[in-house]
Amino acid sequence: MKFRWDSKYFYWGMTGFLVIAASLLFYFGIFRMGILIDGIKKILNILMPILYGAAIAYLLNPLLKFYENTLVYPFLKEKKVNITKRKCKFIRYFGVLLAAGTGSFEDECFIKAGETIQNWVEKGYFPEGCNSLSEDDGQARQMLYQETAAMSLAGSWYTSMMQQDSKEFAAKMGWFAFPAADDANTDASILIGTVGDNFISFNCEGEKLEAAFECATKFSEDDQIDFMIESGKIPPIKGVDEKLSDETSKTIMQAVNNASAVQLWYDQYLPPAVASVHLDTCQEIFGLTMTPEEAAKQFQQAMEEYNADKAE
Repeated sequence: MKFRWDSKYFYWGMTGFLVIAASLLFYFGIFRMGILIDGIKKILNILMPILYGAAIAYLLNPLLKFYENTLVYPFLKEKKVNITKRKCKFIRYFGVLLAAGTGSFEDECFIKAGETIQNWVEKGYFPEGCNSLSEDDGQARQMLYQETAAMSLAGSWYTSMMQQDSKEFAAKMGWFAFPAADDANTDASILIGTVGDNFISFNCEGEKLEAAFECATKFSEDDQIDFMIESGKIPPIKGVDEKLSDETSKTIMQAVNNASAVQLWYDQYLPPAVASVHLDTCQEIFGLTMTPEEAAKQFQQAMEEYNADKAE
């Protein structure tokens, strides 16, 4: 009799084998749970570098494609370069390096910034005897109001605060982007700050979410927008340019529209543990109690410790 692999007996036998094998595995899992868990942990520990690599590759892939499609390939096409497979590999390697990033807070630009600040402190450009002034109680604005300060490096919220404190004084003020150094070759249009305030998120579902969203929409109604603009604020809505009336807000908005990028404040952008080191080292630099090199080293060390803890 010729044996046929597709016979019903073969399927019955395979089903029985799988049932018995599954039963044995179930029995082993129940009565040898500790051994099973230890084995899974060992396998995961072995695979962890691969899993981390896969996660990093997945996160960096959009950025990598962005570099290739918007920077590298258009440039090569413009130069009429013939792109071979070997060149594509090199482009991908170059893109990975760009996407991964190799920056450090000990870079010379951070050292230069610290040296410049301390040079200005020694020349008397800042209030003598202090390394910080409080914003919450208006202490930081007093020297402007007393007309003993010519300039204050601050966010656009100063516009609304000054209008609330004294519209007469606010009318004397102007705004300009911080000038670039004479020997700088960087993009001076880049701004630091937050593009719009009062961004809202919800941690609820169902009817609560619907009610919360309805409440939030009230902030974007015309009367609320007009109130914010009258108070000197710049709401993050489309077409706000046309609603602005005071020259200071118009100038700020123009700079934002022309900026190639906006960097969020470091104390908000960085993880809290690293941000606190940033604030502390800034005070030390302004107080001339720490060199820029020491501050940068402390800053970088805090970032590396955070990354190490996060990876564990």
